[in-house]
Amino acid sequence: MKQVVAKELPTDVATLQEMVISLHKKAAVLEDKLALARKKKYGSASEKLSTEELMQGLLFDEEPITCSSAEKTETVTIESHTRKKTETAAIACGPTPG
Repeated sequence: MKQVVAKELPTDVATLQEMVISLHKKAAVLEDKLALARKKKYGSASEKLSTEELMQGLLFDEEPITCSSAEKTETVTIESHTRKKTETAAIACGPTPG
């Protein structure tokens, strides 16, 4: 980056004002470029669905997807013995079993 020395700057006010305006414009352009670069790098990368695409999911008569860490216990009778059947959905998320 070029160093600016006070002795090299013009002394008339109009020229200095033009330089300040020019530098402000350059700064604004650089800020916009930086914001765009940040958005490209850190912004959302997933595709956005339109309202119509979101509503399409309501066309199907399915149970809603739920996430739960609750245990479901039922008794299952087998020919030789009886045991408790335990289902855990601690991490798995998907349609609720029906």
